[in-house]
Amino acid sequence: MRSSFKIALGISLFLIGIFCFTETKAQGRFDNFCSGSTNDISTALGVNGRTFKWTLGSVSSTVTGASSNATLTTSITQTLNLSGTTTGVVNYNVTDDLGTKYTIVVSVLPKPTISNTATWNTVSVGCGNNINFSAASTIAINTDGWTWSRAAILGTNAISGTANLINDNLINTTSAPVNVPYVVSMVAQNGCTNSQTLTYAISPTPVISDPIRYDTICSGSPISFIPKTQLSGSVFTWANPATSGITGGSAAALASKITNFNQTLSNTTANTINTVYNLAPAYQYTGFACTGPTFQIFITVNPKPNIVSPVNVSACSGTPFKSIPVTSGSTIVPTSTQYTWSTPQYSDTTLSGGTGLVQSPTQEYLDPPISQTLVNKSLVPQTATYNVYAKAGNCVSLPFDLVVTVNPVPVVNYKDTLIVCSGTPPTFNTLPNLPNGVTFSWTAPQVTPANSLSGTGINAQTNQATFAPVLTNLKTTSSIANFTVVPNTPQNCPGKPFPIVISVNPVANISTQKVVSCSGTSFSASPINVPQNTSYTWKAPSNTTGIYVVNGNQNFNAGGDSTITGNLTYNGVDSGGISTYTITPKSGNCVGNPFNLLVTVRPLPSVSTASQIVCSEAPFSSSPTSNLTNISTLYTWDLPVISPANSILGASANSSPAQSINQLLIDTTSNVAQATYTVTPIALGCTGKPFTFIAVINPRPNFSNKDTTICPGYPFSMNPSPLPFITSYTWDAPIFNIQNAVIGGQPQSSPLPSFSQVLTNTTNSIDVMATYKVTPRYGDCVGKPFSIIVTVKASPYITDTLSSVVCSGNPFTVKMPKNLPLGSMYYWDEPTYSGGITGGSAQTILQTNVSQTLRNINSDTSSGNAYYSVTPVANGCTGSSFVVKVLVKANSATLTSPLSVPALCSGSTFNYTPVSNFPGTAFSWVRDGITGLQNQSNAGYSDINETLIDTIGEPLIVKYRFSLLYNGCVNLKTQEVSVIVNPKPALSSPLKPTPICSGNTFNYTPVSSTRDVNFSWSRSYVVGITEPLTTGNNSISEMLHNTTFNIVQVPYIYTLTANGCTNQQTVYEIVNPVLNLADMTSQVCSGSNFKIVPDNIVNAEFLWSAPILANGLTGGIENNLIPVNGITGTITNLTDTPSIAKYSVQPIIPGAATGGCLGKPFKLSVVVNPIPVLSSPRVLPAICSSTPFTYFPTSKTPGTIFSWTRDSIIGIGNKANKGSYSISETLIDTTINPVTITYNYKTTFNGCTDSTQTVQITINPAPIVPDQKITICSGNMFSLPTTLEPLRTTYTWDNPTIVPNNTLIGFTAKSTAQSSVSDTLHNLSPTDATALYTIKPFNPTCNLQPFNLTVTVKPISLIGDQTANTCNGTKLSFTPTGTPVGTKFYWKFNDVNPSFALSGYTNNDTSLQQSISQTLFNTSNNIINANYLVTTNTNGCTGKPFLLKAVVNPTPIVKISGPANICENSLDTIGLSFTGTGPWTISYIDNKDNLATQMSGFTKPNSYIVQTNFPKAPSYIYSIINVRDAFCSNDTTKGNPTIASITQVINKLPNDTIYAPNGQLICIGQFQPMVISPMAKSYQWYMNDSIIPNATSVNFNAYTQGVYTAKVTDDFGCSNMTVNKIKMVDLKNFGIYFTNDSVNCINAIKQFINYSDTSSIRNIRWKWNFNGEDSSTNYNAIVEFKKPGLKKISLSALMPTCAYSITKDSLINISAPRPGASLPTISTNAGKPTLLKARTFEAQKYKYSWQPTWGLDFTNVYNPVFNYNRSQNYFIKMTSTDGCVTVDTIRIKVFDSAIVNIFVPKSFTPNGDGTNDILYPYLAGMKSLTYLKIVNKYGKIMFETKNSTDGWNGISYGEKQPMDVYLWMAEGIDNNGNVIQKNGNVLLIR
Repeated sequence: MRSSFKIALGISLFLIGIFCFTETKAQGRFDNFCSGSTNDISTALGVNGRTFKWTLGSVSSTVTGASSNATLTTSITQTLNLSGTTTGVVNYNVTDDLGTKYTIVVSVLPKPTISNTATWNTVSVGCGNNINFSAASTIAINTDGWTWSRAAILGTNAISGTANLINDNLINTTSAPVNVPYVVSMVAQNGCTNSQTLTYAISPTPVISDPIRYDTICSGSPISFIPKTQLSGSVFTWANPATSGITGGSAAALASKITNFNQTLSNTTANTINTVYNLAPAYQYTGFACTGPTFQIFITVNPKPNIVSPVNVSACSGTPFKSIPVTSGSTIVPTSTQYTWSTPQYSDTTLSGGTGLVQSPTQEYLDPPISQTLVNKSLVPQTATYNVYAKAGNCVSLPFDLVVTVNPVPVVNYKDTLIVCSGTPPTFNTLPNLPNGVTFSWTAPQVTPANSLSGTGINAQTNQATFAPVLTNLKTTSSIANFTVVPNTPQNCPGKPFPIVISVNPVANISTQKVVSCSGTSFSASPINVPQNTSYTWKAPSNTTGIYVVNGNQNFNAGGDSTITGNLTYNGVDSGGISTYTITPKSGNCVGNPFNLLVTVRPLPSVSTASQIVCSEAPFSSSPTSNLTNISTLYTWDLPVISPANSILGASANSSPAQSINQLLIDTTSNVAQATYTVTPIALGCTGKPFTFIAVINPRPNFSNKDTTICPGYPFSMNPSPLPFITSYTWDAPIFNIQNAVIGGQPQSSPLPSFSQVLTNTTNSIDVMATYKVTPRYGDCVGKPFSIIVTVKASPYITDTLSSVVCSGNPFTVKMPKNLPLGSMYYWDEPTYSGGITGGSAQTILQTNVSQTLRNINSDTSSGNAYYSVTPVANGCTGSSFVVKVLVKANSATLTSPLSVPALCSGSTFNYTPVSNFPGTAFSWVRDGITGLQNQSNAGYSDINETLIDTIGEPLIVKYRFSLLYNGCVNLKTQEVSVIVNPKPALSSPLKPTPICSGNTFNYTPVSSTRDVNFSWSRSYVVGITEPLTTGNNSISEMLHNTTFNIVQVPYIYTLTANGCTNQQTVYEIVNPVLNLADMTSQVCSGSNFKIVPDNIVNAEFLWSAPILANGLTGGIENNLIPVNGITGTITNLTDTPSIAKYSVQPIIPGAATGGCLGKPFKLSVVVNPIPVLSSPRVLPAICSSTPFTYFPTSKTPGTIFSWTRDSIIGIGNKANKGSYSISETLIDTTINPVTITYNYKTTFNGCTDSTQTVQITINPAPIVPDQKITICSGNMFSLPTTLEPLRTTYTWDNPTIVPNNTLIGFTAKSTAQSSVSDTLHNLSPTDATALYTIKPFNPTCNLQPFNLTVTVKPISLIGDQTANTCNGTKLSFTPTGTPVGTKFYWKFNDVNPSFALSGYTNNDTSLQQSISQTLFNTSNNIINANYLVTTNTNGCTGKPFLLKAVVNPTPIVKISGPANICENSLDTIGLSFTGTGPWTISYIDNKDNLATQMSGFTKPNSYIVQTNFPKAPSYIYSIINVRDAFCSNDTTKGNPTIASITQVINKLPNDTIYAPNGQLICIGQFQPMVISPMAKSYQWYMNDSIIPNATSVNFNAYTQGVYTAKVTDDFGCSNMTVNKIKMVDLKNFGIYFTNDSVNCINAIKQFINYSDTSSIRNIRWKWNFNGEDSSTNYNAIVEFKKPGLKKISLSALMPTCAYSITKDSLINISAPRPGASLPTISTNAGKPTLLKARTFEAQKYKYSWQPTWGLDFTNVYNPVFNYNRSQNYFIKMTSTDGCVTVDTIRIKVFDSAIVNIFVPKSFTPNGDGTNDILYPYLAGMKSLTYLKIVNKYGKIMFETKNSTDGWNGISYGEKQPMDVYLWMAEGIDNNGNVIQKNGNVLLIR
């Protein structure tokens, strides 16, 4: 109601104020007089310099304290109190000293008080651990009006809160209750404040003062503990931790009143388990109990071993048994369990080796496993029983029995070598005296040579009844397999491994062999990769027709032959016959599988005398017919006889067989010459009888290439230089590098004496080359064709009118077509004009582009045109002139909005909206940075919206330069808008003056750098300051009192006013407290640097006197000069008990103007605790390793707490350890020397600690030496290291046990003490042998245990001299037989004078090898011996040296020859040249199938083979991989297995293409030329796959429709059909096809695309007709329709060469765009997303584009979201599906995000000009508009709306309203839901 009343009153006053003025009586109101406060109510009158007297009017009954005064005073001061919560009223009748009467109405407001103190009283006593109280007030409190605080207490910091909820957690650890005050402050919604204190009584809570306990017990042991607290009668509770694996635990409840901790815990697992008990101390009070912090007891429960008896284990004789009991079922075996045992009981005397661990006087335990080595000398299992104790840490088990079953081990001695054929198992007989059920296992054998054996026998086998591996020899020499065999028993007790050597002889395994032989020539076959000395037998062959055996019919000799030989003839005329032999190979005594030998017998060719006539320089090729059928004959020939002599060049001999007799001969004279050849025919690699061939050569003309360059359309003529004889020319139709680009160019088929043509380039941009193939001729001899290349330059050609649009005063540019020649230039005539355009001129100098600056002199927005006639020039050729049309736009937009605006204050936002004389104008502006303006230079678009800040205190003039863009053009003349920025006053005096002490007066005088400033200030109520809130003008002077222990900051808010600008600043004054502290006591440690600071004070400093020291104290200093922030010092206590030092302390709060605020002195008592030290011994007596010891520490300081640590050190097996109080450990010395252990003790008393004390003990060694193993070579001495046992240790031992029996000699027993352990052993076997000793050590310091020593003795090798065979270059890998397994070799070449032909021998004296390996080279044809001295080494043991003789045989060689080039479908003759001794056999691989093929029977050093059916590859690769002569073959294991190779290029078949240079359209009665490219040697044309007679030229003229192709032969003689077939078609099949783009709108460029197929037609002339409105002669066309409607489109094609025309019609519809609109302005706040909407149209879809793009989330939708910090104008481009464009505009008015307001412009002009015609409301920070009302001066409503997008157009009640001032009133809802009401004036301008 009050708000509505004020609005109505305001409207009435406004209306009345227009016509008259009324005076009223002075009256004042004091509406905020809080109950209990004192105020001067005269301030409500607003007068200065008056004195007053007063009487009371009416007074509410609930108000007390009001009084009257009859004497004039300067103020009317009253103290009023209100009872209840309802506002009271007091009326005062006041008269001033001038007699003026006033009425003051005082409203006394209630003061807030806590209304629920009764609730507080119910919760204000307790333990303090959850103080939670929500205070309530008697009246409404502000949202942030509650605060509460508590001072520091009970060791906690001060705490406060800003709500009505007191939430606190405290604990009283003293022995008496403590009262805690909480101060609650309230600020009511009526502005009144109050503070109240609530007191909470905290009862003591018990706290356990013992240190955290760490206890370790064995499973089943009890633990007990009585905690200490500060409260007598405390009880304890705890929960059962229920730790997994622990039993016996229990819980204690409060009701049980347990006063001590006790538990008995059992560990049911094998692992140490840690459990934690949390003890909570409690004290029972009446009605509640206080429970203190939990106290932790950490208990480690170690497991106790429990092993169920008996434990059974088995072992093999001589192998240590191992027993490691594990946790399972009832058996519990903790980690690190150790064992000790008695001497075992044996089941038989054949069992020995067991001992006990019991030693006097202590019993020793060992880590697992429980292990000893027992020997069973019988053939059946025996048992040994031990009695064993287990111990884990200090937890010992009951004894249990360990029963060990010792199984016998088999022993085998075997030395024979087994010899077998490949694939045959060996025969092996087992030996007697073995345990029952013995089986044999063996690993994969060591094979020599490596990888030479395969088969199942090569794999490891296990548990076989006998030894019978089957091995297959993969090599051609014998291979050795060295097996290591292990005998084993059913109980898996393996015996000593023994060697078995198997020699595997090779077996020849030969696949089918192939041999090619010529008729009547002996053949020889020697299969490769067969064993040495392999022989062959065979039966009579089976032959095909025509084959006759000359010799080698069969061979049944028992020994066979080393090669397969024979001689066969063939009388047929085809490719030959085949003879099949069945061959049986035999290598030594090993017979291989029979295989087939296929001998192909080739026929011999025969040819008669032949001749050929050719022209000079023309290659000829002649293939005379031989006697063979369907067999290609090849030829070689000698150098021909020339007649006349020296008249022919180019003749040569040919030793490589060729498919034809071919040469290219040059007649160097003008007469006929002759060459006579002697030719040898070769077919399928077989050579026939030579014959004679005669070549007759006629002379030929020759000519070089020519070229020339022309402009299009000009004739040219060339006459090549004449030759010495009469020459004429013919030429083909030219070939153009760009098809259909040149008109002209005809072939010439009849010879002419010169060359002439006319060519026209039809392109615009590219030079075109025409290449003529010209052929000279002399008689019937045609010369070599040469080329004439004619370059036809491009001439620029532009037929369409080019357009450009430009703004007046700017240069225009013309976009030229892209297809013009590079470097095109232009000149033009003077332009013609229309529509007020000037500035153009003619240009006679060539320019790179068309450009000038034109001006539009129209005063309005009209545009005009200029028309230029432009001539292009390129490449020196001039093109046709074309027209350039230039549209020149006007640019005369100017500002009509004010250029000078009202001044504003610094920091205010300057808003300016530019307006132009042309609607739709776009604006941009620039503001420079100026001195005194904080803002940097700025620029923007459209509206100005920026906050300006004056930094110099003087007014500034800020100028904005505007540029206007209209119709796409910018007005080059800018305009300025100016605004004055007045400074905002600010304080230059300090905002944080010097602090004062509580009770002093704060004086402050404000100063500002701005002139004529008025100052006023106010201070609100401050917590901790007693003075009430107050206000004043200019200076401050008031006394302030701080009631807290902390500094308090008091804010004064100053309001400064100058130049109409106002500013607020805050001055902060600090009021320091005057401290009043109670006496205090603090504890420190002796000798420590202490610093003591009283609790709950801030920024305090202290001075103090020298301390008064009790007896035994030294140190302590006084500080009475410089205050510091704590009482510091160092005092030493020389006694064993605490003593006290007493200080007198002066507190000071520094920083005040007086130098500091002195507080009340107080007493400080410092209790100095002593540092406890050990009084018990620090060095302990030495003990033996593994002996337990215990140490109990003591100190002279009662109550000392002890803890200790021990690091892990080298030599001690125990891990690092720690504990509290006493030490109890068993330490193990793992070395042979004494080790000293240091324990670090930490002593603590009342928090005072010494960690520097140590306790030491020495551990003497008593090592348990594990069983030892040594390996030596036979005949050597072994010796144990002396570092196994402590110093002064001696040894004794008996004779060792030998395994296998009787294999070692040389050992001795020692019954007297020895200082070391050593012996010498000899191995009599070829395998390792073992000696087992039992060593007994003795040392006088600590008892030592016996241990076992196992000595393995390796054998050495002893063999005689050896011989091995090898071939030249073949790797020799030789391993002699009879050496022990694992023997390796060194060697040295031993020949003093080796043969010069021998190489490759090396020495190997640095790296042992498994075999003697050499690759020896014999470059002679004789056998050479190489001798070596070899040294053996068996597993590191050196044996006896021996001599090796290596026999080296030479290696055969073969070379390959043949032609470098062959065709894909030819025959290939390859020549072979052999070295060595025949006959020869080869194996080859080619890239036909990449399979190896063998050929034999080569008896001549120079032989031939023929190959056909070449692979589909770039070349034919023929590689020989093996050649064998009568003795050796080559080595195919090298990295490159190819011995000889030839690579022949396989020439591809010709790949020519047919072209139709003038198209594929044949006019009626005419022809079209075709040409083949690239050039070839010869041609044959086909039509519809039939030969065209006499069509053998590169060109052919097509008269008939059909499909044409040709056969082409290249210079290599390779023939193929052309890659394409070309179809020549009739004119009547041609059709026109075109389409257009989707733009169907007037005034828009529309494109038409011609899709007619012109691939077969050239030089078509096109004509477009666009409904009679426009036309074009281009292939494709563009048009711009000016009117909408249905349009007829016609395209005509005229073919000049055929005098034929075709027309195609089509219809399209052209639309017109919708007119644009200006959308209503939308207002919003900066940073607020606002949805915008463009227009939509029913039944038609549009594409949208918003410009500019900034401020929008999307720019291609109709409804983007706007979010920007400035006002913005947008253009909305809407494109329809027809391509029509409509542009709308919309303005977005943006207000500052902090502004919440309704704005209405101050004026508007509803004159229909489209600018400012409608009055709209603008909403800033508003959610909605409730209403907008326009009222005239008579109070009549002219307009009313509820929609912010609806505005007033100046028309009311159907009539235009007059120019006048109107009142507007508006109401809306802001974004927070608040109601906002605004009103103002608006001027309607007509």
